[in-house]
Amino acid sequence: MQGKVKREVAKAKQKAHTNVGTFLVCFLVGGVLAVNMSIPKTIIRGTVGGEALLSVHYSSFSLDLPVIKWQLRREKSVTVVQSIGTEIIGTLRPEYRDRILVFENGTLLLHNLRLSDDGIYDVEISITDDTFTGDGSITLSVDEPISRPYIDMEASSVLELSENVFLNCSHDNGTRTTYRWFKGGKPLTNVTRFVLSPDKKLLTITRVLMADDDIYSCTVENPVGSVTSPPIRLTVYRRSSVYIILSTGGIFLLITVVTVCACWTPSKNQCTCRGIFHSFELNFFYLICRIPPWVIHPAPVLDLLLSLTTCHATLVLPTASVLLLRFLDPLPTPPTGILKSLICLN
Repeated sequence: MQGKVKREVAKAKQKAHTNVGTFLVCFLVGGVLAVNMSIPKTIIRGTVGGEALLSVHYSSFSLDLPVIKWQLRREKSVTVVQSIGTEIIGTLRPEYRDRILVFENGTLLLHNLRLSDDGIYDVEISITDDTFTGDGSITLSVDEPISRPYIDMEASSVLELSENVFLNCSHDNGTRTTYRWFKGGKPLTNVTRFVLSPDKKLLTITRVLMADDDIYSCTVENPVGSVTSPPIRLTVYRRSSVYIILSTGGIFLLITVVTVCACWTPSKNQCTCRGIFHSFELNFFYLICRIPPWVIHPAPVLDLLLSLTTCHATLVLPTASVLLLRFLDPLPTPPTGILKSLICLN
């Protein structure tokens, strides 16, 4: 009799253990007790005015409709939408009206994206029969497309050994931008004379060499695109070339000034213009027609100047002209006796 009782007690204990084990397996596996959620992509990139699909999937043994809640993470979370299945509950916030669509699997579609939509979105799906809800998060990055960039320069032509030439990569639109520079179609190498600003938008050539005479361009990038500027050429002139330009210009300027000087008849405290300017009077005490010392004067030109002028001519020893550009290297001093100034005396 006692043996039979013991056997019944053992059977009861075994049955109790089996029931507990079955419950634990169901609890751990999920079964009807939890909503299982999966998110294919946790980072979504969109452009202003475009669309963004925040895709999620869930599974549950319950046949009831899910309660879906999307929130935008801020200092205080903002409820984007809440729905039972695809039917939206309550009234949407003004900034989300006519821009939201919820799918049966919990996926959220945002239309007409704005920069303010950028952020982390938290989703929560719950079903009445299930003890545990499913949740997850997706990061949405919203950027403005980049407009065509262009390079700003103070001057496209510079002298050799000039300092601090600035090239600025500019554009009207675009967010979260990064910059890259190219010289001659190749990425700009790390040369000590080329200095980039912290955001790499501004390129400074600290000391210009002839090797810097080249084509420059910049590329602007952000998470949604990349655009390259039209190439622009920086022309570098040797300093010796400037002497030729100034000499030629100086000769023509001198001829003009001396010709004007020659058409005046000096009178007391006054010179009266002859010829086509006969009706115009110019009060002056003297007019100095100075030949800059960097100009090399051919003899025929000097003869022409001397024949044109009717003013009193005075030879002046070579002096440094205050009009000389300081960056010019010194040239040989003109021969002694060269006419340096023509002075119209009253």
